[in-house]
Amino acid sequence: MTTGPIPITSRAELVDALAVACELEHGLSLQYLFAAFSLRKDLDEGLGDDLEVVAVRKWAANIFFVAAQEMLHLAQASNPLLAVGGAPHPARPPLAQPPDTPPPRRPRPIPAVCVP
Repeated sequence: MTTGPIPITSRAELVDALAVACELEHGLSLQYLFAAFSLRKDLDEGLGDDLEVVAVRKWAANIFFVAAQEMLHLAQASNPLLAVGGAPHPARPPLAQPPDTPPPRRPRPIPAVCVP
């Protein structure tokens, strides 16, 4: 297993890495949007009182803000991808997956750096 960043030595590797970044950001933004739209919004949807409605709406606003940040990250990954001649292709598995479904295969590992 690699312990540091994986060097990118060709245009094809750069396009591939940026495409993976785009897929990751696209997938994250979809998850946050799904979560925000899944929240109950009103008393007739089962919320207890007005204070609970206000709290849930604040949660939704925060989740929408994070989703917007992920969309910005998608744009920031797409711009250099387009600049080097690549094309974004937001591939993702369907949102409804059986629990035993393995994660999608990637052509190269995404490096992760853990800081204590």
